[in-house]
Amino acid sequence: MKEQRREKEEQQRYEKHVRWQEIRITQFGHVNYLILTFAVGALGFVASLLTGDTGTNPSHCWWWVSLAMFAISIAYGIWCIITRLYDFRKTAKTTRLLMEWNGHDKTGKVATLRCKTKKLGKRSWWLLKWQIGLFAGGSFSLVIALIYDS
Repeated sequence: MKEQRREKEEQQRYEKHVRWQEIRITQFGHVNYLILTFAVGALGFVASLLTGDTGTNPSHCWWWVSLAMFAISIAYGIWCIITRLYDFRKTAKTTRLLMEWNGHDKTGKVATLRCKTKKLGKRSWWLLKWQIGLFAGGSFSLVIALIYDS
């Protein structure tokens, strides 16, 4: 009786973990896409101010700093998306191999793939943090440029 209850509790904890893992993956993607969208919009805004006849001083360095930070933020966002896709691909391959081998890692290939997916996951988080930081820096530079130029 206690054994069955313990197994049931373990199963419930595992299901909670899987559910929250799925939510975390989804939210990660939403944050990445949101910052990427804002960065593209901000880059377009700065570029239109610099190329249009708006009375802005394009020789002012803060404009170029914000332009560069938004561009690099976009690059990091795209790199993050590609890294996550590669991570998902490796995770699917790991799962498929375990299913084929009935949960046993016969050749050590699963351990190698798991190590790679761990590294890719850490890299994805690192890229997301830099993407957000660069976007924030670009926004700050843009505000300074707007204040300085007015």
